[in-house]
Amino acid sequence: KSMLLKNKFTRVIHYENVDSNLGFNKELNCLNNKLSYGEGNSLELEISKLGLSSYTFIYNSNNNIDNQFWSSFKKNDILFIDSKEFILKHYGEILKLKSHNIIVIIWDGTFYDYSKFKDSFNLVLTCSESFKKKYQALDINCEILYFSFSTDAYKELIVNWNQRKSRPAFLGSINIRNSSHFDRIDTLFKLRNEIDLYLNFGNYFILRIFWLFIKKPTIMFKYLLLFLKSNKPKFGIDYFEEIGKRKIIINNHLDQTEHAANIRILEITGMHALMITDTKKGIFKILPKNSMILYNSPNEILDYLNKLEDEEMYQIAKNGFKYVKDNYSPTNRAKKLTDILMNYGLINDLNLA
Repeated sequence: KSMLLKNKFTRVIHYENVDSNLGFNKELNCLNNKLSYGEGNSLELEISKLGLSSYTFIYNSNNNIDNQFWSSFKKNDILFIDSKEFILKHYGEILKLKSHNIIVIIWDGTFYDYSKFKDSFNLVLTCSESFKKKYQALDINCEILYFSFSTDAYKELIVNWNQRKSRPAFLGSINIRNSSHFDRIDTLFKLRNEIDLYLNFGNYFILRIFWLFIKKPTIMFKYLLLFLKSNKPKFGIDYFEEIGKRKIIINNHLDQTEHAANIRILEITGMHALMITDTKKGIFKILPKNSMILYNSPNEILDYLNKLEDEEMYQIAKNGFKYVKDNYSPTNRAKKLTDILMNYGLINDLNLA
């Protein structure tokens, strides 16, 4: 049903590693719009460009949702969810919200079959053309929108090029099974002595080792060595701070997507680092050729690391930074979100700031 957005937007953010000390007061502060941009995702910045009042709720899937929070959701026009666990656990409550004309949007950067739950939401947003096709095959509305963590909130963390670390780094997760990173494991294993690793192995590490032992013993050996080699993973401000003080950051995609997809593409370039990323379909629809370096094998990465001159790296990083700043600003992405919602008839008017 078409409706006019008024003045509130709710976003549910799911962090696997929520600080156990956050507590009720911090959550309440989020609902009272007291969470600073530096602690949240880019949506707060983007929605601020729409002239809306932004509310943020940090959800830890291990906790129950207090009725007070569900009441606050009812006061808003849009519920934006990027937590699969939240949807599976609270399907009934979300369905009730949608029945009261609240727009429910799901963000999914990996793909999950939401067929059983599709009556509880209006639209899925993803960053992959491959995932969009999968959702449409399930008769689920889906559009492309790049919701990276906004580098606008972290620009003070960008270090002068000459003061940056020359040693490359990789920051990201290692997934197993449904949304797997087997190619990432192979690549990082070959690069492990040449770059710094900040890997998030997630929960159920022992179960994943057991599964790999049965299904992919060679991968299990590499997985274990990467675990031993990796530094502690970095999140939020620490994540951006690390990117902002490196000259080179390596990027790699999920095995399941043919198309360039992950939001790290914009996070690396948006922090003025040189991105070396795997070749994927549609990559030049996101960034121009002169703003990154593409590779087809780990050996190509090693060759680049040996032959790239500092001035050349700086210029490519500068090109990427400028393009992201000009084309993926919070205002631009907010306008894109508005167009999507209007095209689906979910809103009929919105006053852009």
